[in-house]
Amino acid sequence: MAEAPVRLAFIGCGGMSGAHLGSWRALQTKGARFQVVAAADAVEALAAGHAKTAGAWQGQPAAVYTDWRRMIAEVRPDAVDVCTPHDLHHEVACACMEAGVDVLVEKPLAVTLRAGRRMLAVAARTGRILAVAEQVRRWPGPRALAWAAQGGPLGTPRLATIVHVGGSRQDPTAPGHAGPMPWRLDRLRSGGGVIIDVGVHMTDMLLYCFGPIRRVTAQCALLSGIPYADGRVPSVEDAANIVLEFESGLKATWTQASSLAGEPVHRNAYYGTGGSVVADGFYPTGPRFTRWDRHGEMATAELVTAYLAGVGPQEQQRAFPSWVCPDPVKPVSGDVGIEIELADFLDCVRTRRAPEVAGQEGFAAQAVAAAILESSEAGGQPLLVEDVAAGRVSAYQDGIDAHLGLL
Repeated sequence: MAEAPVRLAFIGCGGMSGAHLGSWRALQTKGARFQVVAAADAVEALAAGHAKTAGAWQGQPAAVYTDWRRMIAEVRPDAVDVCTPHDLHHEVACACMEAGVDVLVEKPLAVTLRAGRRMLAVAARTGRILAVAEQVRRWPGPRALAWAAQGGPLGTPRLATIVHVGGSRQDPTAPGHAGPMPWRLDRLRSGGGVIIDVGVHMTDMLLYCFGPIRRVTAQCALLSGIPYADGRVPSVEDAANIVLEFESGLKATWTQASSLAGEPVHRNAYYGTGGSVVADGFYPTGPRFTRWDRHGEMATAELVTAYLAGVGPQEQQRAFPSWVCPDPVKPVSGDVGIEIELADFLDCVRTRRAPEVAGQEGFAAQAVAAAILESSEAGGQPLLVEDVAAGRVSAYQDGIDAHLGLL
């Protein structure tokens, strides 16, 4: 008897949810067993667009809702893909898990760590799957970096530098923006700016590759405070200077200021006793290895190939399921990281195993990002990540929690 398809629903159908929908479609063409049964968004046109698109490629209609709670009660899906604004993550995820529904939530896990702790508690009590959508660590380049740093050719990691500066095409002298301010630029809705929006990808990848981060020192700023047509000004950071101290002894510097105009500088480099792994771009999607004596250089394809050989077929199959990504050296469809994260979630729903990036991993990545923001709030004072994770330091987040009634 054929296994019944997982009944999947979307909650939040704007922005990143479109990328998820495209990757779900890619998995469906590769034989994944699921059915999109409903889509919910406060903007009915967005939910209707998701339902129409999914209905066309799966050959079965999907219901449209503007009230996600009503959708859960009436449709009773097996699992949901949550891509709402950050301030709704905890409310949506907790209600879904309480209703017996497994949850995949876009990063960050929650708008604050207090909200995240609530999600972890509900997941533990209900036994539902709580997975965090995190694709960066799943790309071949970051996987190869992790292998190189954990007993591979990099040797003992000593120093890392991450630079993501410039490249904006926005006129820094412009008097204002057209249209209303996006929710991502409102601290009460997003929880933070670049450090939450793209920084959580980086913190998750760093933890995955190099292990726990002990202490953070940071100064954040808003360099582009141009008002919007509705009179609002961003209340989140768009730049930061950061020092990360790992429990292993590795030290990393991270400079982020993507709102600046002019020539972009996007590069990350990792140095160890065996040599270096360097990649252009913010994330190490195309890493290259150089041995300490300059005689053992590997371009990206060579490094990824060496990583795959080094970990063996079982780990390769776990990291890159062959039905999703048959050739990790040459992934061919869209963002293969999203496809792999969705395939992982689908398998977890079926088998009840833990996701690669479960709520705990999402919380750990967000705790480092929160420590960056809290350090800046404290005037650039060094902070232990464990103090921020435990809620002993929370000045930056307290206003958000008070606004949401979480205190």
